[in-house]
Amino acid sequence: MVGLAGQWDPFSSRSWASLLGLIYVPLFHLRSGERVNGDHAVLLDGDKASFAFSAVPGGDLLTRNEPLAWTWSAHVRHAVIADKRQDMVYLRRWDAPTNIRQFQVPRQEQAAIDLLHILQSVEPLQVPDVIQHVLHAFRLIRETKACSDALWAVRVLNSLLLAADGVRRGRIDRRELERASTIGGAIKTLGPRARSLAEVDKLPRGIRDQDLGVLGQYFLQPDSRTGLQLYPDLLFRHASSKLYQEAHLELERRPQQLAFPGMGSTAEPRGSLRRDVRFTPANLARALAQQAVQALSKLPDRIVVLDPACGSGIFLQECLRELDSRDYRGLARIRGYDISAVSTCMSRFCLKHAVSDLSGFKADVEVEKANSLRRDWPATDLILMNPPFIPLTDLDADQRQEVIDTLGDMNTGRVDIAMAFVLKAVQSLRPGGVLGCVLPGSVLYGDSGLKWRERLQQDMDIILMGRFEGYRYFPTSLVETCFLILRRKAERLRTLPAVEILIAEEGTEDAALRALRLPEEDPRRSTGGVEVFPIDPKDTTADSWRPLRRAVYECRRELLSRGLPRIDSLFLIHQGARTGDNDAFIISADVYAGLKSERQYFRPAAGGETIRRGQFLRTQYVFYPYGPDGLLLQTEEELKQRVPQYFKRWLQPRRKQLEQRAKITCWWGLTWPRPWQFRKSPRLVSAYFGASGSFAFDTAGEYAVVNGFSWEWRKPSPEGGGFATTRLPWAYLALLNSSIFERMLSWFSIPLQGGQLRLEARFLSRIPMPDLTSGDAPTDLVQELVNLGQMICRGKLEDVRNRLDHAAATAWGVPLNLGTG
Repeated sequence: MVGLAGQWDPFSSRSWASLLGLIYVPLFHLRSGERVNGDHAVLLDGDKASFAFSAVPGGDLLTRNEPLAWTWSAHVRHAVIADKRQDMVYLRRWDAPTNIRQFQVPRQEQAAIDLLHILQSVEPLQVPDVIQHVLHAFRLIRETKACSDALWAVRVLNSLLLAADGVRRGRIDRRELERASTIGGAIKTLGPRARSLAEVDKLPRGIRDQDLGVLGQYFLQPDSRTGLQLYPDLLFRHASSKLYQEAHLELERRPQQLAFPGMGSTAEPRGSLRRDVRFTPANLARALAQQAVQALSKLPDRIVVLDPACGSGIFLQECLRELDSRDYRGLARIRGYDISAVSTCMSRFCLKHAVSDLSGFKADVEVEKANSLRRDWPATDLILMNPPFIPLTDLDADQRQEVIDTLGDMNTGRVDIAMAFVLKAVQSLRPGGVLGCVLPGSVLYGDSGLKWRERLQQDMDIILMGRFEGYRYFPTSLVETCFLILRRKAERLRTLPAVEILIAEEGTEDAALRALRLPEEDPRRSTGGVEVFPIDPKDTTADSWRPLRRAVYECRRELLSRGLPRIDSLFLIHQGARTGDNDAFIISADVYAGLKSERQYFRPAAGGETIRRGQFLRTQYVFYPYGPDGLLLQTEEELKQRVPQYFKRWLQPRRKQLEQRAKITCWWGLTWPRPWQFRKSPRLVSAYFGASGSFAFDTAGEYAVVNGFSWEWRKPSPEGGGFATTRLPWAYLALLNSSIFERMLSWFSIPLQGGQLRLEARFLSRIPMPDLTSGDAPTDLVQELVNLGQMICRGKLEDVRNRLDHAAATAWGVPLNLGTG
């Protein structure tokens, strides 16, 4: 393990943070008024690995309740107390106060790393945490009739927390707050600055006169479950983003009023929320803010930071924290936009608190309710965001037009509103400025994002690409989520910067973000399902920005260096027919069998579910009324006469839908029949999605390719006549169905849930493929591949798998275990 060159100090919170890849934040602010002897900090990561650290010369912290109240209020689970006098480290947990574990002070770095593993492997919490404690009060507030509006409920919550903080700091007389009988009375105890911070200067009379009830004592008394006293300043300092994200989710989950005993009101809470909300976990926001600030060409004296979809302001808070940790001494102009009034209220509150915690620079904060795509963005140095993820087809008419106007000629295919946010960010950044963002993974590799990625690469250098495998990290997201750090090009560089790649298996996300902060030579950057490593920027072409494993980049680079031709230089891959309405045009084999004289206008369908283990399955038939010269049934009368049963049962009932299809010449024809298959000729065919076994050879050309692709030989025919009449299609059928080719597919294509891969030409075109017509291929090898292809057509794929993979490895000139070692 790479150490700290003799700098490890077990009594230094900064040393622990550096070793473990955590973010160091002093537990108390210098102006908080706390006078606690020792070194006290919160070391931040994910939920399990974050902890409060206290290094003390000795004393009674081990038995006092305060360290547990600090950790509970700061929303971390453990207190790690390093006692210099006893030369011991004590581990305390606020939900199990009597269970104190002790260890020798870790003189070696590995012992500290082992302690982190202990923290991560602990049992789940036994009682509700501080976030749940505050949310309970939030629910009580929302139960009051006057606070049914979500925005005022948030403001009242802020006021009560500020009042409790004032009491704890001695700024408010506790007896004065205890005597308050109404919400307005409690708010009167606040000073002008606190009322402005909570935005309650114009408190409606209906709320002001509302009975305070149990809320008056709620934050003054110890928590009933844990017996711990709330430190609101620690909650604001260390957990405000988490609190207000959860409050936002609470508003989404419980739009209706909750029935709490004794509260009486049945009013329905008002206030709408976006359904595309996808909150950023705090440790990801910290990591992206840290990496984005680090990627800036320089820190200007006046830095403009923007989040155009700010939510509760977590990115902007973490950016302020990062600038402070770097001893920034300029002026930060912090700007946030959000379409939700509730979000902007939360964000302003959290950010103004964060600004009050700054120790070395000034910050000017403006957060406004705005539609970011409709307004101009300022010239900006740093943009951090987690924009909404919504496909164009799911937007309302106004939103669709905003995205179309923003993307211009980049609006192709199934674009996402997130792409419009990114493009506006790129256009707003100054030279050398940085964008850090969370995005739906599909925009990094989908067809619809190709022109968009090409445009971004013209203006931006990719600094970091990250991907968390699976869907667990963003539990509210139904798409794979990636994240990027991009820097606007300031000048033409001879050497482009290396691109950092981060990949994490499901469940290792926190470890991956810690690894990102470790030195490049530290082996923990690639271990236990985590990989963090640099790649050559040439490996990130606009075809796909999807982050891959290190071994994949290495194998792909080695394969491309062999000088083999690409698939697109040997084959032209045609997309199959599009019916426009599969329910009308595709029938089952049983239905086809009963049509008798009408069968001549149908062809077995090739693609989709009809290709398995290298063979065609005659399970589906497509209505294909086309001959060598085009449409065979020219009139509706002819249609009724030639296919009466089919017309009556399938076409006529769906006539209205069929007539509404765009770009059709007659309502009973396919939307795109593909004239290249009007004439029946032998062809290689693939499914639309699949892997090994998803390629077949139609020896007579009797199938109509529907949900799949046809492969046409590009080069002059090797033996005279057509390529399909030679023996070579059998040989290529073998290569395409080999496990070797499936591995290559996984390096160039995109996996879907269930393990299938996308087989469009755009993904397959760059894969190297042996040219069996070049004369370099040994005759006996070609004949072996031909024999294997013919056996695959007879249903023997699994029987010949070993022979097939050996022959394929020889043809490509690669080891049999390519990419598996």
